[in-house]
Amino acid sequence: MYKAAYLARGEAHSRKGNADGAMSDYDQAIQIDPTYRAAYVYRATEYRAARDLMRAMADCDRAASLDPKDVYPYVCRGLTYQAMGDSERAVAACDRAIELAPKAAGIYRPCAMVQLQAGFPAKAVTYLDRSREIDPKDSYTALWREIAARRGNAASTLADATAKLDMTKWPAPVIRLFLGTTSADDVLHAADDPDPIKKKGQICEANFFTAELALQRGVTQEARRLFGLSLADCPPAFVEAQAAAAELKALGVNP
Repeated sequence: MYKAAYLARGEAHSRKGNADGAMSDYDQAIQIDPTYRAAYVYRATEYRAARDLMRAMADCDRAASLDPKDVYPYVCRGLTYQAMGDSERAVAACDRAIELAPKAAGIYRPCAMVQLQAGFPAKAVTYLDRSREIDPKDSYTALWREIAARRGNAASTLADATAKLDMTKWPAPVIRLFLGTTSADDVLHAADDPDPIKKKGQICEANFFTAELALQRGVTQEARRLFGLSLADCPPAFVEAQAAAAELKALGVNP
């Protein structure tokens, strides 16, 4: 089996909640090719989820050393520094990633989360606005931009953004929740899916975004409950997994 196959199977294990299976496959991929940067980045994600942050950072650093121009090891560092509570280095790592690949829409969302957790919602809005310029059809960017805007008292653009979003599929119910046109119960019902892996991810996101809304409304007890459910369901590779852990910590809960 080739290294990429191990990586793909490891990711599938991770989405199912099988951390041991995921780690074993990432180890195999690295054994086949010790210079396989993606495997180090993915393994770091599992280490972060297990709160083994020193090993997570070691994998981020190893990936970065293999190619200093690869942006994803810097995002890996940013998320790991943030999990360590070192916001200054987290922000610097993300800034470096964006400097290296300013047109890579996918790196803005995790880096916006880092900015948000570091207490810089205006910078997060700037990141997400750039991401929307590159890919205006990304629904998650629109959602995270709304969260950052509300925290920074910036103008909402969510209603306007829906003109370019596919509102017939997930996470459209979450967008409607933020727009005030549906209920949290309806969102959770919409998250159901016959595919158990897809269902797990959607329920994770339903709980996370509903928790964010509860937090903004000052319903902190409900926010804690929902962030806890989200953390239990979210695959480690989801930005929402680390964000839920950070929110719980900020609310005085040891995740």
